[in-house]
Amino acid sequence: MNKPLTGEEWLNSPSKRRIDIALSLALLGPATGVSALSAAALYLEVPINPVFRQVRMGKDGAHFDILKLRTMTRTDFYDPSDGTMDDRRTPVGKLLGIAGVDELPQLYNVLNNDMSFVGPRPLPLTYFPGMRDVLGESGYNEWFRAYTLPKPGLTSEFSNLSRGLVPQSDEYLRLRAEKDIAYIDNTSRLFDMSIILESGLLAVNRLVTLQSQYGLA
Repeated sequence: MNKPLTGEEWLNSPSKRRIDIALSLALLGPATGVSALSAAALYLEVPINPVFRQVRMGKDGAHFDILKLRTMTRTDFYDPSDGTMDDRRTPVGKLLGIAGVDELPQLYNVLNNDMSFVGPRPLPLTYFPGMRDVLGESGYNEWFRAYTLPKPGLTSEFSNLSRGLVPQSDEYLRLRAEKDIAYIDNTSRLFDMSIILESGLLAVNRLVTLQSQYGLA
């Protein structure tokens, strides 16, 4: 019986890539439909491009263009976000952010092999100095290795835990570093699937919350 792959062997394995492709293709149809309707609603609200690209750092420090639905009034914000309650978010953008719909275009990033389904969430380049300030030099170096070893993820253990925290606060950044490092220490097929399952359950819960609060979804 073959020993389950863990660590870098799992991160770089064809099996992990096959899971990424299979899940992305399975979700691409409905996600494209939801994204198209959301993009139309955003454009009617503010008539500028509802889809934007932003440079992020990925595996081995390589840069790539992440795809997102625009949730703010402009597309050129690079300073830290205040999350779904950010005053710059439009009313439609706020709802899309709460539901996580703004991240759906990243399925194309996964198919393009810039991202994986599970891995550290990709940070804007302007966020890295804040990580260094909070973690200190040695802590930052440990986190940076964990962040750049795998491909960045569409979801992660941190993203499942962070919604109740103040974005970019010291607590938020420390938890991010802790969970990104823990992902490298524990990564395996089973760990990935547990994160994907938890992400799916949380997504359903967010939709139920939107339905009850706004009569949507």
